[in-house]
Parts: sequence; structure tokens; C-alpha cells
Amino acid sequence: MTETAIGAMIGGIAMLVFVPLIFRLYRLESQRAKLLRLLREETLPSMPKH
Repeated sequence: MTETAIGAMIGGIAMLVFVPLIFRLYRLESQRAKLLRLLREETLPSMPKH
């Protein structure tokens, strides 16, 4: 096996591992942002909504 083939294999494995991880982290962040926004709206009803 050549070095480029090994590099391609390692790159493919890394993609398979990291893409779901990053996707999951991104979803968690967006959910947390939604929760924070909801909490702010609940705790600050006197604030004018934009």
C-alpha cells in the first residue's frame, strides 16, 4: 500500500468518526440556544419583544 492510500483510508475513517460528532455537537448547541431563549422570554416578560 502506498502512503497516499493509507492517508486516504485514515482520512475516510476520520470523516466517518468526526462528521457525526460535529453534527451532534451542533444540534446540542442549537437546542441549548433555543432553551436559553425560552428561559429568557419566561423570566423577562417585561422586556419588549423585537
